[in-house]
Amino acid sequence: MNVLIAAQSKIVEAISITPNQSLPGMSLLTSLVGGLMWAVEILLIAGFFLSAGLWGVGSHLANSNMSIKARNGLFIALCAGIAVGAGNTAMNWAFNTHIGMA
Repeated sequence: MNVLIAAQSKIVEAISITPNQSLPGMSLLTSLVGGLMWAVEILLIAGFFLSAGLWGVGSHLANSNMSIKARNGLFIALCAGIAVGAGNTAMNWAFNTHIGMA
């Protein structure tokens, strides 16, 4: 059993891959993803305000179906905005979790 654990630790120590930007076109891809994130955030903000307005109109007209759908749209736009905005931080956290597992 101890031999197996020692062999596994040797294998884990031998693998050392770190991300880099040495591939051709990586700076263009990074710029493209950043622009896409910006466009998605703009669309989510528009969806948030549109849903908020439709929620108000649906409540004013006593249209419960419209009000519920607009409230769901508001919640979805808010959660998606948080997910897109926190994407970089979440990826950095996930990549750096191996540091504490040594």
